[in-house]
Amino acid sequence: MTLDELHAMMESFRSKRLLVIGDSIVDVQTYCEPVGLSAETPTIVLRKLATDEKRLRYDEISLGGAALVVRNLLELGAKVDFLTYAGAGKDKHHIETFQSPRLTTHAIYPQQMSSKPVTVKQRFWADGYKLLQVDTRNDDPIDAATEQQAIMQYNILMGNFEKSHDAVVIADYRHGFITEKMAGLFVKNTTDTPVYVSSQMSQQQSNHHWYEYPDAIFVTNEKENRFSGARIEKDRVITKGKLGAVRKSCGATLAITITPVDTCGAGDAFLAAYSLSNSLEFGNLWAGLSCTVKGANPPSVEMAESWVKEHQ
Repeated sequence: MTLDELHAMMESFRSKRLLVIGDSIVDVQTYCEPVGLSAETPTIVLRKLATDEKRLRYDEISLGGAALVVRNLLELGAKVDFLTYAGAGKDKHHIETFQSPRLTTHAIYPQQMSSKPVTVKQRFWADGYKLLQVDTRNDDPIDAATEQQAIMQYNILMGNFEKSHDAVVIADYRHGFITEKMAGLFVKNTTDTPVYVSSQMSQQQSNHHWYEYPDAIFVTNEKENRFSGARIEKDRVITKGKLGAVRKSCGATLAITITPVDTCGAGDAFLAAYSLSNSLEFGNLWAGLSCTVKGANPPSVEMAESWVKEHQ
């Protein structure tokens, strides 16, 4: 890829509008320095490091999950409609304040007496090493009334915007927002619009059969592909980490060579870049650059320009 080709691609992104559906995750990064071991037990003792000069903040908070896919799309210049679950409790504030001139968020709230929160993942770092991750989550499915609200909002979005949506991206992180009924509806009722599906199964059984439909394009890693019961078809893109990605209809593309800092969020970066560009080469570039950024955060367009300029 040349710098001129990259600039032309970036310019084309500015006219595109995507609908992203999926679970939002509140990512909390807590940076510490090791103090030693507890005198009473073999427990590692850490001291929190402030993230600002006035020592008022000790955590970095960002949005991950489907919201990270959205953040990557926004960084690339696209317009986004975002359908997600805001949850109950104080952490819904992070979704409600997620704003951009090119973003419209359609937040779904629990409709019954539900305490199901949005998922929060807190990671503790010491000396550049991710020492511990603590999740606050409830992966139970949303209740029937909330499910119906989500379906109604989806129908409104597709009725109003289907002709102007260049793609629909379903980012199912398996935290209970997308039900089997919703999954089938999302892939079957999206006519004449490409549908990209990513469903994670790192700690759960595969639910890829929920999304089986001829026009859906699955984006999986090797483990998800192996256990989803599906072969490599023309509608299946498999990410292979440092080996790049493969799609049967256009072969394989190698990943870029980088020194990784944090691989968290690389799959989200690839999903965003590929669904926007339909290019394995650009998906690998953007995902690789995301690994040079600490925490669940997208890379920048300037980083992509610098890398291409150096390697063209």
